[in-house]
Amino acid sequence: MIRAVIVVLSVISFSVIGLSQEIQSLGFDLRQSNPIIISHVKQDTGLTIVAPSLSYLVFQSSVPIGDFLVERNPGTFELQFDRVVGKFEKRNNFQIERRFSLFGLDFRKGNNMFSLAYGWREQSSLQFSNGLIELYQFGNAPYIGESIDLSHQLLVNNYHELTLGYSKTFGNFNLGARVKYLSGVLDFSSPENDLALYTDPEIYQLSLTSNDGLIYNSSGTFIYNGIDDVQLDFEAKRFENFGKNHGFGFDFGASGEFGKFSFMASVIDLGKIKWDSNTSEYLSAEETIYEGLDLLDFFNDENDIIVEDSLKQLLDLTQSSITYETDLFTKMYLSLAYQVNEKFGINGFFVNDQRSGYNAFGIIGTLKPSETFQINISFKTVDGSFGIGLGSLLNLGPLQIVLSSDNVIGIFNPQNYNYSAGRVGMNYSF
Repeated sequence: MIRAVIVVLSVISFSVIGLSQEIQSLGFDLRQSNPIIISHVKQDTGLTIVAPSLSYLVFQSSVPIGDFLVERNPGTFELQFDRVVGKFEKRNNFQIERRFSLFGLDFRKGNNMFSLAYGWREQSSLQFSNGLIELYQFGNAPYIGESIDLSHQLLVNNYHELTLGYSKTFGNFNLGARVKYLSGVLDFSSPENDLALYTDPEIYQLSLTSNDGLIYNSSGTFIYNGIDDVQLDFEAKRFENFGKNHGFGFDFGASGEFGKFSFMASVIDLGKIKWDSNTSEYLSAEETIYEGLDLLDFFNDENDIIVEDSLKQLLDLTQSSITYETDLFTKMYLSLAYQVNEKFGINGFFVNDQRSGYNAFGIIGTLKPSETFQINISFKTVDGSFGIGLGSLLNLGPLQIVLSSDNVIGIFNPQNYNYSAGRVGMNYSF
C-alpha cells in the first residue's frame, strides 16, 4: 500500500503549494485558540459581527515539501527524493490545517459573553517512517536480509463546524467553553499501520508483515481498483453533505489578570467525528509472501505488467462497509504576559499539538502606538525550527482588521519551511 501513502503525500504536498494564505499564538487569533476571548473589543455590552476570514497552519517535521516536490513544467510537479533521502528522520510528520470562518456573532452583556459561528475546516496529516522514502528511492535490493520499517498513519478530511460559546467573568478571572457540532464531508484515514518488509537473502523472497493487517478507512474519497489504480476524489458538494457524519468538539479556556501580569490557558478541538455515510474499510492480510521481486521496478514504472501483477497479489485489499471515528487535531495553549506600560507588553507562550506531537514556544512583543493601531512581533521555535512573526491590528472605530503570520519569510512559500501559519480577517463591533 506504499503507493497509496505516496498518493497522500502528493495530496498534502499540493495542498501546501496551493494554500491561500491559522495563527494560534501570535496574539491576534485568540478567538480561535481560547473561548474566553470573544472579539478584539472589550465593551461591556455590544454585538460583534465577525466577517469571513481565512487561516492556515503548516508543520513539516524534517524535510520541507519544497525540497523534494520539483516543478518539471509549469503546473507539473514530481516527487524527487535523491537529494534529501538521508535527511528524513526515523519518524516524520506532515500536517496542514485550513480554516474558512464564514460568519460569527459575539454578544457581550455585562460579565457574560456569547458567541455563534459557522465555518469550514480542512485537516491533513501523514506520519511515516523513513523506510518508506528509502524503499521508494532505492527499492528493496539494498536491504537484502534486513527488515525495513514501513509504518505509517494518515488522515485527510474536511468538515462543517457550527459553534456555540459562552464565557463569564468572575472579578479578575474568566472561564469559557465552546461546543461545536461537526458534520463530516470527506475522509481518508488510517490507524497506526505497523508494516515491515523483509527480503530473504538466499531466495529473494519478500515478506510483508503487519500485526493486524493494513487498515484504510474512507468516506466518499478513496477509489481503489488495485495497487496500480489508487485515487482520492475530493469533489464532494460541501453543503449537500451537511448533516451527515456527525461529531462534536469542545474548547475550554481560562484567563486571569493580576496587576500588570495576566495569563491564559486553553485546550481546543477535543472531540471526534463518526463517519457512517458512504464508508468503506480496506484491509490487507497480516502477512503476504512473494518470491523474486525488486520493488524499485514498480516505482520506476519498468516491467509494468510483471511487477504490478506481482504486487496485486502481494497487497490485495478486501473491502467492507463499516462505521468508524476520527479524532480532531487537539491543541493546548499556555501564555503569561506582562504589560510594561500602556503602549508596550511582552508575552511568553507555549503550544502543544497532540496529533503531530510538536511543541512551540517563544515570546511576543506588542506595541500599541495609538488606539487605532497595534503591531506584534514574535520570536518562536517549533520543534527546533526558528521563525519570526509579524501581525497588525487596525481598529477603525467599529471595524477591526487583522493581518498576521507566524513566519513572515515563509508566508508566500510555506512548502520551503518547517512551520508556517497566517490569518487575515476582520470584525465589525457596535
